[in-house]
Amino acid sequence: REKFGIDPDSIVILAGYMPSKADRHKGFPEMIEALRILADHPGVNTDKLLLIFYGSDGQGVELDIPIAQRFVGKINNDETLVTLYSLANLFLFSSLEESMGYTALESISCGTPVAAFRTSGVTDVVIHKRNGYLADLKDVNELAEGIVWILNANADKNLSAFAREWAVSNFSLEVIGRQHSELYQRLLK
Repeated sequence: REKFGIDPDSIVILAGYMPSKADRHKGFPEMIEALRILADHPGVNTDKLLLIFYGSDGQGVELDIPIAQRFVGKINNDETLVTLYSLANLFLFSSLEESMGYTALESISCGTPVAAFRTSGVTDVVIHKRNGYLADLKDVNELAEGIVWILNANADKNLSAFAREWAVSNFSLEVIGRQHSELYQRLLK
């Protein structure tokens, strides 16, 4: 957090910024609505919340949400990306459709829990209430509740520990390589 000039007491929500009027797959309107609901949630101190977006420098962007926002631009190196995931309290993944959900996988690989909609490939990455929270598809109220749940449930860092463990034991290069080799061997038989 020091590297990015972020108050150590801030509650940091990290998200990718890819709004598009033509492509609704990323669920950006749903993300914004969930954040509005979060800001009104009893017990949530919006003065402590900081929403960090990567993928855009924020030029010309005005988001109508009562949460401080910061845009860090496009990230072109792994070290900075890992630092961003690691400094966040949670990663907000609002996609409505994804084949895999690589940013969610990146997040749990860094030990950062994920709040997401229950859809597509992200359900292979996020284990509900173990390394994140899966809300019903397009249920912005539940997504906001999931954010609050993660913030409360991860006070002891158990979600973070399980997130990292899950990523390593299920998605590391060695595990994926072995699974591909086993598949090829079965197909050859």
